[in-house]
Amino acid sequence: MRFAALTICTLFASCLPTKSETVTCQTDEDCTSVQAGFKCDVRRRVCVCDATARSPGCADAADGGIKFDSQPVVPIDAALEVSPTDSNSVDATPVDVGSVDVAKPECEISADCPATTPLCSPGGLCRTCATAVQCAILTDPARTACSPSGACVQCIDDTTCSTVTPVCNKAISRCVQCVTHSSCPPNVPICSDSNGTCVACATSGQCAARDAAFPACSAAGTCVQCNDSTNCSGTNSVCDVSLSKCVQCLASSSCAGTTPVCSMSSHTCIGCGAKADCTAADPNHRACSGTGACVECIDNSTCSDPAPVCNMATSTCVECLTSANCAGVTPICNTAKHICAACGTAAECQQADPRRAACSMTGQCVECIDNSTCAGARPLCDTSTGRCAQCLTHASCSGATPICSSIGRSCTGCATAVECAAADPEHPACAANGACVQCTDNATCSGNTPICNLATNTCRACGSDSECTAAPGVCMSHQDGRCASTGETLVVASTGALPASTVPAGIRVVLIKGNVSGTVAWALPDSPQITLVGQNAGTLTGRSSTPTLHVTGGDLYVRGLTVTAGSPGIVADGGAILRLDHVSVTNNSAGGIILDGAAFDIRNTIVTNNGANIATSPFGGILLLNTPSSSGLPKSIVLSSVLSNQLVGIVCANGPGALSSPTPTSILVASNIGGDISGTCDFSSCGAASPTCGAQP
Repeated sequence: MRFAALTICTLFASCLPTKSETVTCQTDEDCTSVQAGFKCDVRRRVCVCDATARSPGCADAADGGIKFDSQPVVPIDAALEVSPTDSNSVDATPVDVGSVDVAKPECEISADCPATTPLCSPGGLCRTCATAVQCAILTDPARTACSPSGACVQCIDDTTCSTVTPVCNKAISRCVQCVTHSSCPPNVPICSDSNGTCVACATSGQCAARDAAFPACSAAGTCVQCNDSTNCSGTNSVCDVSLSKCVQCLASSSCAGTTPVCSMSSHTCIGCGAKADCTAADPNHRACSGTGACVECIDNSTCSDPAPVCNMATSTCVECLTSANCAGVTPICNTAKHICAACGTAAECQQADPRRAACSMTGQCVECIDNSTCAGARPLCDTSTGRCAQCLTHASCSGATPICSSIGRSCTGCATAVECAAADPEHPACAANGACVQCTDNATCSGNTPICNLATNTCRACGSDSECTAAPGVCMSHQDGRCASTGETLVVASTGALPASTVPAGIRVVLIKGNVSGTVAWALPDSPQITLVGQNAGTLTGRSSTPTLHVTGGDLYVRGLTVTAGSPGIVADGGAILRLDHVSVTNNSAGGIILDGAAFDIRNTIVTNNGANIATSPFGGILLLNTPSSSGLPKSIVLSSVLSNQLVGIVCANGPGALSSPTPTSILVASNIGGDISGTCDFSSCGAASPTCGAQP
């Protein structure tokens, strides 16, 4: 059984049956809400006459269709076969379908119709659409619009397209993502011609065709301004790859002129504001000028050798502006080229620097090339430096400034003994006042002048053993004033043995330290003089039966020694010369001293407490026998004391007794048993002990 589908004029307006449209539905309410007497065919989703009881509203239409309440209705969309078991069927009686011939229809429903005539009419014929509402009843989302040709299509403009495919491709009446590149979003910028979808770019050529402002295809497939600087030109000629954007600069190397600094915030070239801007931008143009340009210099602070001077007119560093900027072998400034050159004449030097008015052979402006331009305190020309000097050698210096300084060539005080030794070997010591002197201590004194006189800084002879601090510590003041050497000295201590008859070869000094027992009987040659010295209370103690000290011939000097326990104490004969200095002759059993044909020089000597000698000429102190008459030999006793001997103090016998001692004499002779002076002696005692009478300490 077939029933007619309900079509109702849109908005129930008066219309011809051919202008009616099918009402779609999902439930019966969708149909009854429009007009009673209809129900929903849920299979086809269209309203049809209710077949359970013929509705008064369903009537034959004038064109063979169905009328309801005398209102025209659109043709039936298709006949619907209802089975006897259909829940909506009351019986199998067919509904009045007017004059429709359903024996051989072209279509039963619109789905049977082709795309060009998509709608099935009540007569079973396929026809074109007139409005989008007619296409909507087909319930096909791909055919909701009525094309000018009458076909139901997806779209005829963008209004029926969704957000997913928002653009109508009018050529194929389909909704697509895009028709042109401009419809595509930035992340998929290229419109595919094949299916109208937006895709990522594959080549920069696609991007250039899409938009000349974004001609480069990025690795992400988006169209960007640039991938590198080849995509950039004009003012913004550098590609900021991090942003894929053309900018004016990324570094100051892209900037120049009065805008030499690249702003890292805006990537534009700007003028410098401080020296630091230029130093960072271009190390060769570190100064910021008033125009905002980075230049070589605005003062000398950014200039250095070989161009240390700023030419303010050109803001460039040059070698010189004036000759004051030049020196050495190129002292003259060529102001046209701003370079330093050698001098050619003295006039050039005079103009450049009056203090250096001479032109040397090397092209230098110097103070002098000879002494003619030097005077006053600096009268000499040091040709090695071209400068006037106070001195050229130490010979030009003296006094407290004996050293010619190699720096400045001026006379200065000495600083070290080395300087003085080099300047004047005869004055090798440096005094506190800067003068070079012979000595400041004994270190620079030697030979016959081993002691430094600190008052005069001169070397002198020694005056006492204490001044000779080095061993053996014997001052040879009685000879040449030297300090005796160890090589010429024989030292005999209290347990040592004296050379009994001769002095060993090479020995000139015999030093007795402390009390030494023994006798000496030396036969000496005429030279050299032999020196016998006592130290540390030096005492020579004899053996009572013979002289403690017997010298025959030669020249013997004795100092600082006590001679005791002899018989007598000392005997000098055989033309000997005996010299006694600060000697004590005491407690000898047969007199103190016998001088038999010997010359003598006795000073500061004490002869005391000696026993009586009752030989040919009895005496107790000193016996002078056969005194030499030659004026060339010493015969002197001065500042000596002859006291308390057991017989006559001094006896002159068998020859003249005249002495070459000063007159009046300084010999103190007293308290001797049997008299003080006897025989042919022609002198007398000086009287009471005093600084001029008798032995001195």
